[in-house]
Amino acid sequence: MGHPPAEDLSDHIVLVGLGKIGTRVLAQLRTTAHQVVVIERDLHARGVALARELGVPLLLEDAGAPGVLDRARIRQSKSLLVLTRDDGENLDIVMAARESNPQVRVVMRLYDDDFAATVSRTLPPRTPTPRPAAAACPPWPRRPSRPP
Repeated sequence: MGHPPAEDLSDHIVLVGLGKIGTRVLAQLRTTAHQVVVIERDLHARGVALARELGVPLLLEDAGAPGVLDRARIRQSKSLLVLTRDDGENLDIVMAARESNPQVRVVMRLYDDDFAATVSRTLPPRTPTPRPAAAACPPWPRRPSRPP
């Protein structure tokens, strides 16, 4: 169904979730020089056809299942984008990825503002490696926080 990344792939982006946002992010990333590996558990997700059309390595599995991040070569990746609809699942995936690759740059989608604030306060930050600004993804608008 999907196809795994090449054994020698490194310095790539792992993208988890091909819903509305994940599909838009994948399309944008493919206009750059970034190599991408996608993980999506739903065969019928919006972006699966696009990933196949673009020839992007695609793992049709649950990113939280043992070994899936390893098959996406998370240890050799430079960035992880976790864009599923489940805040808890997103955090679990990020924590598992950081265990394998403590230096991975992470972008995590969180819906609940209170949960996002807690994660922001407690998730240990990674010391960023300087990268050229042109290598960064375009910023996505952030929802305003709710008042306390």
